[in-house]
Amino acid sequence: MTLTVRQCARSIAAVALAALPLSAAMADDFRVGLPVTCEIDKTCFLQNFFDTDPGPGASDFTCGAATYDGHKGTDIRVFNLADIADDYPVVAAAAGTVKGVRDGMLDRILTEENKAEISDRECGNGVVIDHGNGWESQYCHMRRGSVEVRPGETVEAGAVLGMIGNSGFAAFPHAHLSVRKDGVPIDPFTGHAAAGGSCGTGTGESLWTAEAAAVLHGPKTEAIRVGFASAPVTPDSLVATHKWPKPPAADWPAIVVYAYAINLKPGDVQTISFTTPDGRTAENTLKPLERAKATQVPFAGRRRPDTGWQSGTYGGRYTVVRDGQTIVDVSISEALNGS
Repeated sequence: MTLTVRQCARSIAAVALAALPLSAAMADDFRVGLPVTCEIDKTCFLQNFFDTDPGPGASDFTCGAATYDGHKGTDIRVFNLADIADDYPVVAAAAGTVKGVRDGMLDRILTEENKAEISDRECGNGVVIDHGNGWESQYCHMRRGSVEVRPGETVEAGAVLGMIGNSGFAAFPHAHLSVRKDGVPIDPFTGHAAAGGSCGTGTGESLWTAEAAAVLHGPKTEAIRVGFASAPVTPDSLVATHKWPKPPAADWPAIVVYAYAINLKPGDVQTISFTTPDGRTAENTLKPLERAKATQVPFAGRRRPDTGWQSGTYGGRYTVVRDGQTIVDVSISEALNGS
């Protein structure tokens, strides 16, 4: 078994080296394309980025907080475990030879109780590709039983390797792409290694192909789902069980509007509101965030009245205000035949 965990959880020893000079990293004009075929910001979303901080802190390439300490890749997620059954392919970011493969690990939400079971296998089901001239790419957390390639096989850019899953060290379903040069992890957004620090250095010399760069972006605050539920929800419960969209039903004990938001920043003010057919509104405005949040799920709603739910349209709205400007504004509505 040649697949290792060096990209997934903590920095490997190589990042203690001096920062890889940009000119050296780019000398052979190596480029990587999208490692997925899902639509960015529609069916999949950029969640975590490469940690550019070589110390105990964490900083993405924009000097923001959309990463965690020791994260050496780019995470592109789908919403929850129900979505991985929809077959979202993970594909080779560049042509090369398959160097290592793992399959057979369970797709499940990471917990404190099962962390020990995946020790040294944090990548989960995955593939390593050798691109020559010291370049490698690694693809992690694929769905069990979906890996389609074998060691020694030659693949072209865009070849299907497997499907997005939730195996290994994964708190949500996603594809994790790591890029390495001579064993040193490189951020494809900057072409830099973490050693020496590289946040704020810009993306003019990124490793992305033109096609990938056209749809990729830095950390973005957005609501990847706004929906209805029959009770208060949490990020873990939505990722584990909830299939979206789910319209309200007459027998629900409550109707709750929720938003699953990602990449929030300090000072952001979130408001979620719920509206009944007769115009009554329940609104929840959260306090300004004291620190960045990778995910948060605000919600608002009402309990079922003794007379039952009214027939008509139920609505919800989620907004994020930053520095006095509304940067996220999403509304939904669903009809219900009351009883």
